[in-house]
Amino acid sequence: MFETLTSAGIPVHQVENQYGRNTVSALIALNVITVKNNLVSRVEYSDEPILNIIKSAALNTPTVKFVSAKLLGNPEMMGREIGDELANHLNTTWSEASRLRYGTALATWARWANSLPGKRGNGKKSASSPELDLTREIVTSPSPS
Repeated sequence: MFETLTSAGIPVHQVENQYGRNTVSALIALNVITVKNNLVSRVEYSDEPILNIIKSAALNTPTVKFVSAKLLGNPEMMGREIGDELANHLNTTWSEASRLRYGTALATWARWANSLPGKRGNGKKSASSPELDLTREIVTSPSPS
């Protein structure tokens, strides 16, 4: 995807159809891609590998920083625990399901960005995170037609 994005852009619906709306949203939030006039374009960076750019951007978000610090202190923390800590930190009233969902997702991002081994929110060992698979697909897949 990144190699084929040009300054002219690709229609956002084509990118979302191939990579998913959540992928597009995450990459926009990380300032790796931009959408203008319904066209997706790559934000220009140095020649650094795109995975390094995504990792660095993720590590600079306040929530991934917070979760990274928690995991460095306790690498065995599970998604629910992380969600509880994050909800308390943000002073929110998330449901139990939201705490699990957000905690697991952010733990996955933090472990991937920090190259930490870990477990998924359900306690099963994870050799690679879903986000790593996602970014591998984005970097290596052909552009939408």
